[in-house]
This record gives sequence, structure tokens and C-alpha cells, in this order.
Amino acid sequence: MSDPEKTFTAEELSQYDGKEGRRSYVAYKGLVYDVTDSKLWRNGVHVRKHHAGNDLTPEMAPAPHEEDVMERFIVVGRLLDHSSDEEQRVPWLWSYSNRRHLHPVTVHYPVALGMVASLLQAGALLTSEPLGTQLRFAAFVNMLISTLFSFPAVATGLSSWWYEYNASWAWPYLQKNVLSAVLLLVSCAGVAIWFLAPLDASISSGPAFWWYSICVYLIMPLVLALGFYGGKISFPS
Repeated sequence: MSDPEKTFTAEELSQYDGKEGRRSYVAYKGLVYDVTDSKLWRNGVHVRKHHAGNDLTPEMAPAPHEEDVMERFIVVGRLLDHSSDEEQRVPWLWSYSNRRHLHPVTVHYPVALGMVASLLQAGALLTSEPLGTQLRFAAFVNMLISTLFSFPAVATGLSSWWYEYNASWAWPYLQKNVLSAVLLLVSCAGVAIWFLAPLDASISSGPAFWWYSICVYLIMPLVLALGFYGGKISFPS
């Protein structure tokens, strides 16, 4: 594929933003591509966070696809002020995580199992023995698995925040990072109390039991709040 003769400055490229009937152009590694006819670039926006009229070189490395995706589009020119060092360097582990969607895969375990743990622990309060003991044990198993998966979920989430969202401290990102840390702390505290108190499923009273139960109950509002802010990031209004 030969480079076309037409050239664009960054300011000229910004005029092709896909808005108000204008065509959608994006640059990558010095070449300018026309993405107007792609269904994934309606009105000049791709997955609600990439905008036409810009150089996408820094944004390609953490993207969940390879750079050959640009071969689908027609090259319409060259970007004059492109720097060959502009592409973001991403450690292979984070690149692998983002390209394999490991964050959405791992995050569902602490979300789902953590909420189940809260419901089972609450259900144990409303039932008599031996069902109460069974429910408390099931709640602990769910919380333990949820806690174990919280570590990769938080790690992959931080990599996505750092490389895909440029480590932005805008309100939704700040809230999600803080809530993730609190969730990890609360989950670990619950597991620690269970083993260090020590507790078992037959115990349903005492300070250690109630501190442990508070940790289990807190998981539900925390994951609901995390889901809310995660949705604000993935699907901004």
C-alpha cells in the first residue's frame, strides 16, 4: 500500500470529526484513514471513547484488537506532524490482559459471588438450624472465592484505567478506584476474621461473628456501586 500524496496537519485532521455530515478520518502511524462508512464509527465515535479527527497511534496498543484492523479502511493521506515515538509502549502483561478482555472476565466473579455471599449470610439469619449453618458455610465459600478473584479483577482494572483511559482521575475513575480498594480491604478483612477468630459455620453470635457478617453484607452495596461507575465509564451519557 503506497502513501497518498495528500497531507494533513493535526489541525486539518481535526476537521474530519464525523459531526454534522463531515467525514470521519483518523490517523495511525503517520497515515490518515477514512472510517466514515464503518458501522463502528457512527457520527465519528468508536465504542464511545475514540473520536474521529485524531491520531489514534497512542490508543492502539491497549486496544483489544491488532493493528491490522486498519487495513479495512482506505488511506486518504499522511499526517505531517506524526512522531514515530508517539505510540504508547505497553508491558506485554497489560497488553495481553486488555486484548483478551481479562478484566470483564475476572470482575464477574467478585461481583456475582460477593452478592450471593451477602444474600446467603442474610438468609441464615431468617432460618433455623441446621439450614442456617449450611447457608453460613455457603456464604463463606462464595466470599472466599470472590476475594481470591478480586485481586486479578483489580489488577486488570488498573491496567485498563492506566493504558486505555490515560490514568484519568475524573470522578467516575476516582470513585471506581477507591471502591475497588475498599472492596478488596473489606473482603480480605472478612476472610481474615473467619480464620483468625476463628469462626465456623455453626457460630451465629459474638463480636467476631458480627464483624465478619458486616464485612459480608458490605460486599453487596460495594459491588453495586462499582457496577454503576463501571457502567458510567463504559457507556458514558
